[in-house]
Amino acid sequence: MKEKPDLVLIHGDTTTSCMVALASFDLGIKTGHIEAGLRIYNKNALFPEEINRQITSRMDDIYFTPTLQATQNLLQEGFSSDRIIETSNTVVDALLWTINKIESDDYKHSEIETLKKIISRDKKNILVTGHRRENFVIGMRNICEALLTISKREDVIIVYPVHLNPNIKDVVNQLLSVKDNILLTNPVSYSAFVWLMQQSFLIVTDSGGIQEEAPSLGKPVIVTRTVSERSEGIAAGFSALTGTDEVKIVKAIQDILDKFDGFNNIMNPYGNGDASKKKSKLFA
Repeated sequence: MKEKPDLVLIHGDTTTSCMVALASFDLGIKTGHIEAGLRIYNKNALFPEEINRQITSRMDDIYFTPTLQATQNLLQEGFSSDRIIETSNTVVDALLWTINKIESDDYKHSEIETLKKIISRDKKNILVTGHRRENFVIGMRNICEALLTISKREDVIIVYPVHLNPNIKDVVNQLLSVKDNILLTNPVSYSAFVWLMQQSFLIVTDSGGIQEEAPSLGKPVIVTRTVSERSEGIAAGFSALTGTDEVKIVKAIQDILDKFDGFNNIMNPYGNGDASKKKSKLFA
């Protein structure tokens, strides 16, 4: 109300994004949705993001879709094609910008310097994240049990920046804190996390963003979810769904550790880093 913008750009699928869309709509301000069109069509599978996306779409004026599939989702829902601009995903822009920054000769970052001292270069690093509500309690316990099994291998080190939600933190600390080759850390900055992804052999995660970032780094991803709105990466072979089934997670990790020697094609289906430029042309 103070700034009276002509347009509000809304990113993603958080509850904040949804409420900003509603506030803008109530004030008669046009909105553009960045990362529009992601869908699973199951309101409980990605809670609450799936409903946030759908509600936000109903109030938006311009849709910046990251992939062809996202564009098709909106068209099938009846949105006009002249309001949809397919740009790829800005997360790839951010990733490549960050890589360029941390690899510059004069860049120093205290977290990265600390991690360099404790991350083994002689073993295969497995990077782990987890935060999804649908994986609370049983799911997280199964994931941890799978990691304990993998930790019996002498050729791996597991690095796990632990989410601060007690439903995650308590289970992880209880089950994984006693293993020498499982390194539990506090959440890290984005720059430090990108560095960790670069050092990893594979990534185990329930994150959507990591599924989009990893292809640019050539890192295989095991997705501890039963469904994913990032189906393009799965179709291209960059990611594999295991759910939170302990046996499936262990097998998927073992297969990658023993057989993976790189992707034949590292063309990231989510973009090459020019999404922001495509958006900016609209306002030039």
